[in-house]
Amino acid sequence: SGPGIAAWAGVTRLPETFYLGAGGQLTTTPPAAGEAPDTYAYDPNNPTPSFGGARFTPSDPTVPDGPQNESTNIEIRPDVLVYSTPVLTNDLRMNATNLLVTLSASSDRTDTDFAVRLTDVYPDGSSIILVQGICRARFRNLLSTEQLMTPGVVYQIPVQLQNLAYTFRQGHRLRIVVSSADYPMYDANLNNGGPMYTNGPAFIATKSIYHDAVNVSRLDFQILPDDLDGDGMRDVWEADNFGMLLRDGTGDFDGDGFSDPDEYLAGTSPTNALSLLRIESFSQVSPTDIAISWQSVSNRFYDVLMATGSLTSAYSPVVTHIAPTPPLNTIQLTPPATSPAFFRVGTSP
Repeated sequence: SGPGIAAWAGVTRLPETFYLGAGGQLTTTPPAAGEAPDTYAYDPNNPTPSFGGARFTPSDPTVPDGPQNESTNIEIRPDVLVYSTPVLTNDLRMNATNLLVTLSASSDRTDTDFAVRLTDVYPDGSSIILVQGICRARFRNLLSTEQLMTPGVVYQIPVQLQNLAYTFRQGHRLRIVVSSADYPMYDANLNNGGPMYTNGPAFIATKSIYHDAVNVSRLDFQILPDDLDGDGMRDVWEADNFGMLLRDGTGDFDGDGFSDPDEYLAGTSPTNALSLLRIESFSQVSPTDIAISWQSVSNRFYDVLMATGSLTSAYSPVVTHIAPTPPLNTIQLTPPATSPAFFRVGTSP
């Protein structure tokens, strides 16, 4: 934004959807027909407690807030359902100005609540809460109009979460935690369908969360493109290595003769001139075989290419998609016996 400009410059965001599925799955694949719903019971006399997340008013000093681990005391409760993605193979750059969970849900009561927490699951199993939200079923369509539920009927329940700009790192998982309370952050629903915020009878409510081809439960959000500045290098890699996105895709930051994009493709460090994709050793291990070793990193696969006759001959792959064994990969080959052979190492596409 600048002088005379009343709006922030637009940032490209891409829509993304994860679907709740059988067995606690959270994937980009819509659920299949015939999946059975997940069921749990909510007792307003023992509501799922608030633990972590946004600070609320009036603040309760006995309730921890902020990025707390939900796996130890929330996710193990019987009144909670948990849905997790597989381990992420790439960073997920959530930049959500509309972070919405839509639950296909039913209840045996005419009114109840549906609460959702979004967490980042670390490789050690810690499930750190990021944002949360709740929807009172009677206000599922409009906050200004109360519409009680008919027991057993499936409704679309929208649960709006706070805006979030956050990178879920490779090796982590994204998790949705569903319950019917987040108390005392939110008032506990008595499940009686009567006037709110007054004393009255409290009933246990049995809920079902559906995830099938007809009744879909989903998480909708927005992500940033991997390469927002269009320089051929993933933004997270740039931020990790340079602390910024100001490289233009043509420079050689460490002056080692390899450009920043070349180092990105090779998986080497663009800030360390000693970090190169190069053959470290070349040895004869038998009368017919040779061994080739090169520096490697954990997030790249490699190809070994060979040219015969001369250095100017075309190189063709002889072994492809070699798994990394950092810090050094070694492979044994049998070169042709009748003509000179030349070898290169490259990263797999």
